[in-house]
Formats: sequence, structure tokens, C-alpha cells
Amino acid sequence: MRGWNGNAKLLHWREEWARLQNQKLLISGHDIQVDHRSFADRGIELIPEIHLGFSMKFLPSDYLPLKAQELDRLREYLSIRRQNGRAWSLRTRTGP
Repeated sequence: MRGWNGNAKLLHWREEWARLQNQKLLISGHDIQVDHRSFADRGIELIPEIHLGFSMKFLPSDYLPLKAQELDRLREYLSIRRQNGRAWSLRTRTGP
């Protein structure tokens, strides 16, 4: 059973999922492509974002019932977004 959860299997699934997405995007007339590789593997110097649930991204800023752990995760997410925004802005001004 170990092979089921191995990194090689995960990478294979990600690659196949990207291939299927790209096929459907092309059929639908979209001029975009999905790349399954990590930022590092593509030579992109950005910090990978952490995953937040869909609703967490759209909470009002004064939403109080958040637990401390959720608030820390949201702060970390926003910090990474700011850092990546600065890096991207600098990159677009100076070139790749």
C-alpha cells in the first residue's frame, strides 16, 4: 500500500490532472495552460501559498469568531501574499 501514497504516484497524478485540464481548456477555446510543477521546479522565485478553505479567504476583516490557530494561518497566508506581490512587482519592473 505504500506506493499508493508515494511521491512518485502523487507527481504522476498531478501531471495527469494537468494534462486533462489543459485538454479541456483547449477544447473549450481557452488560451491558457495549467502547469503541475512547483514554483521551484519552474524556476519561479515565489513562496508557495498555504491552503485556506474557500470561505476563509472571503471573511470580513472584523470577523471575530475565528480561533487563534485560524487567525494565525490567515495572517501567514496574507504575509506570503504580500511578499509574493512585492517580489512580482519588483520582477516586472526589472525584468526576469
